[in-house]
Amino acid sequence: MCCVRLTLASIALLPGLAASALAQQTKPIEYKRVVLVGMVTHQKGKFCTEFAAFMTSKDFFEGLEAKETPSGRIFAKGKTQVTEFPETITVEIQALMHDCAGQVWGPMRLPTDLSVAKPFMSALNFQLKWKRLLDERPANYSLTVSSPESAFWPENDPPYWTYDLEINSKGVPLTDHLVIEIHSKDQALVARLAVHL
Repeated sequence: MCCVRLTLASIALLPGLAASALAQQTKPIEYKRVVLVGMVTHQKGKFCTEFAAFMTSKDFFEGLEAKETPSGRIFAKGKTQVTEFPETITVEIQALMHDCAGQVWGPMRLPTDLSVAKPFMSALNFQLKWKRLLDERPANYSLTVSSPESAFWPENDPPYWTYDLEINSKGVPLTDHLVIEIHSKDQALVARLAVHL
């Protein structure tokens, strides 16, 4: 996804948008072109994998505002009310594996060797669903995976694995939630992320 250039290291200071905080806001929440979905850490043995997810759809989210009202949350761009997602959205998930107690490199742990990370990272699979209250339905998507091409050296960028999910969102209300589950090769749950606007 060409337009997303945030990384796990660069978003460490970005504020989250908790639903409880949104309800307390007197001013609308204004989104940017790229929306931070969330961050989560998975630990297996001595290895930790950091996941960070971002959502975008051209300029759809740029200037989109969310506001709480007595009748529920509403969305608008300027004076125009917006009720549905665009036809497609892209969620980019960046992943980095490191030794949980390993050497610190900058703001993060030193990434593991690619030969250690590759068997785990390359076998990850995804399950997506739209959720509305207790109702759940599958989300149709296509997946593109980008893996590091060379061994890691400290002077280079960290070897992130990138998973681009192109999701069919036509006709989906903005108040619906997108749930993303990441599973390992043996179908064990690795991480769970949810898009809440």
